[in-house]
Amino acid sequence: MRFTTRFVAFVTSFVGLAMVVMLIGGTLGFRQLAEDQVSHRWLTVVTVIDQALQKDEPNKLDDWLPPILAAAEVQTLTIRNAAREIYHYQAPKNVEINDKMLVHYQYPLLLNPGDLVQISAVDPLLRYTYSITSMSSISLASGLVIIGLIFGLNWLREQLLGAEMLEDRARLILKKGIEDIPQRDPREWPQSASVVLDRLMSELHDARQERSRFDTFIRSHTFLDQLTGVSNRMFFDNQLSALLDEPESHGCVMVIRLADIDVLRHDMGDKVADALIQDLVSQLSTFVLRVPNGLLARYFDGDFAALLPQLGIKEAGHLAEQILKMTQQLPLPSGIDASAFVFIGLVSFRQNDILENVMDEAEMAVRSASLQGSNSWFASSKERPDDAPVRGSVRWRTLLENALNKKELYPFTQAILSRDGVTEQVEMFIRIKDEQGNWLRSVEFMPMVKQLGLAERFDREIMLMAIRLLEKIPGHEGIAVNLTVDALLRKSFQYWLRDLLMQQPRNIRQRLFLELAEADLCQHIDRLRTLARFLKGMDCKLVVVQAGLTVVNTFYIKLLQIDIIKLHPSLVHNIDQRPENQLFVRSLIGACAGTTARLYAVGVQSTQEWTKLRKLGVYAGQGTLFAPVKPVTQRRQLSFRRPRA
Repeated sequence: MRFTTRFVAFVTSFVGLAMVVMLIGGTLGFRQLAEDQVSHRWLTVVTVIDQALQKDEPNKLDDWLPPILAAAEVQTLTIRNAAREIYHYQAPKNVEINDKMLVHYQYPLLLNPGDLVQISAVDPLLRYTYSITSMSSISLASGLVIIGLIFGLNWLREQLLGAEMLEDRARLILKKGIEDIPQRDPREWPQSASVVLDRLMSELHDARQERSRFDTFIRSHTFLDQLTGVSNRMFFDNQLSALLDEPESHGCVMVIRLADIDVLRHDMGDKVADALIQDLVSQLSTFVLRVPNGLLARYFDGDFAALLPQLGIKEAGHLAEQILKMTQQLPLPSGIDASAFVFIGLVSFRQNDILENVMDEAEMAVRSASLQGSNSWFASSKERPDDAPVRGSVRWRTLLENALNKKELYPFTQAILSRDGVTEQVEMFIRIKDEQGNWLRSVEFMPMVKQLGLAERFDREIMLMAIRLLEKIPGHEGIAVNLTVDALLRKSFQYWLRDLLMQQPRNIRQRLFLELAEADLCQHIDRLRTLARFLKGMDCKLVVVQAGLTVVNTFYIKLLQIDIIKLHPSLVHNIDQRPENQLFVRSLIGACAGTTARLYAVGVQSTQEWTKLRKLGVYAGQGTLFAPVKPVTQRRQLSFRRPRA
């Protein structure tokens, strides 16, 4: 209850209580006065009777006493002493008068000691009725008090309106934070408190922005090249190292070398060389970003490395040819041989390859390309015989639509354990089978799902499978499912998701963890804010995955009230040996301060990694150290081994 409401209720109750007390006191006083007046009247009559009995006989009283008694509505009057009854008067019978209406009095006769007068008369107060004339003063006074109270309360509400507005704004701040809070209303009162609140909110907002800028500064200076804005060598090595440890991972590394960049800097200065590098990077980014999860990094001054997951040498060769054609159209400074300016080396990699060996092979490949004397590309001869088959869009569409139509999406799960060894939740992965019956992980087919416009159909099936799985597992464990932004941006999917969640009991919704990629979320944050509020209102948990894969501002944590943030495996891999990754994790933990967000580590493989992550403040971990990935059909209970700290 608001302060104004409580205060108005108190004033109203106090005034009403005062009026009731005054009316009760007045009524009791009026009754006492009436009784005293009646008693005085009877005492006068008794005195006259006492004097008459001293002079005359009792029967003489009948000559003058009955009319007086009848006028006073006396029903009986008896004069007696201890021995006998001296005189008795009985009024005629009246059906309107009963014994309950009578009041009895008894007086001694002072001039005739031993004699008593007993009187039974109608209570005079019963004859009093409400009269406008007699009660007008009280009614007028009560009316004036009520009218004054109404006007006074209205005036009081107007005076306290500013305090209510200040309280409402304070409640909004407590509920929603400082974002999207309206500015101070001039009517807020007390004004000093309102101004102080505005000033503190402004300072807090500036501090948060400064903290966010500082976090972004740490990220960018740790993992980004300052000249081009693309990833640096450290970040590229982290990504490649993590990819080499992933099961069934494969792809290509492309090294792009600019010839004579040092000569260009010496002859024309750093400004010309830097401008050329920036122009080249802007063009290279358009080609590399066509590859799902592709990454472009500046490896050395004139060397660029591109990470191309799930791409074979043949496809990478086509991409290299397109890049060479693009470089021929770049405006080069005078003195640069355009026909021998760019050389590209390609090397494929698979799981368990060594990072240094892969990059050495890429270096030998780019050197071999430079020996050809003109712009060219060269692929390492160390080709894997078991390279994944190349599928075109038609084959991919056929494979994916068959999986959807035949309901051949297979769920796998992996437990996520807290730092205390308690299973926090279970993440559900989807796999399909290719034409040969081999398993395809979501990282392999989901890029094509998005490209072919099948994201909504896949996400619907994934949500239905998650709901069914939640109905089977114990009531305290949750399910985490990864949804694509492509589907969430569609109105049809939003309406379908709304209807699905509203049909589920609260116990199911509370255990549903919806995962979104950090880069996609930040890119479409304005369009996803309304949906995020709805999901939070339905008691679902919001999870951000792949944190650290790209350098973004962390303001989304407070803006969307994120519950969980999952580190990308490249940051977790060998974190005990990488201070720069530790700095990044500390920065992210600082960004979560003051919120309900918790930091999870994904891809934990060793005890050393988990020990360091726990010291840094990571709440829970996921990886082969804790539990393997298991098919749902083989899953009977969630019992996973607890790693040693």
